Amino acid sequence: MGATEMARTKAPATGGAEATLKRIDYIEEEAENIQFAIWANRPIGARRMLRELSKEVDEAEGQIMDLYRALSSLERSLEELEQMSEGDRNAWDLTMLGLQHLRE
Repeated sequence: MGATEMARTKAPATGGAEATLKRIDYIEEEAENIQFAIWANRPIGARRMLRELSKEVDEAEGQIMDLYRALSSLERSLEELEQMSEGDRNAWDLTMLGLQHLRE
């Protein structure tokens, strides 16, 4: 079982997380296609595909970092919410913004 399958079985993906998993699946498929192109002795096609995949990986890295920052912010907000009084809605607003970002 690969990392993406494990991630899907642990928690259902929504929003940005789902888009990231789809992008990772696409990257894995394209990597296999590059392997097949190399095995079929098509180095020029493999090189072109590798360049395109490299761009996709760079974009995925940015997307993953955005998710990481959103989750870190959400974690901090939840910790603050546990320590605050019922009347303090500032942490709640930050938590809602973090969840909204994850859904996008």
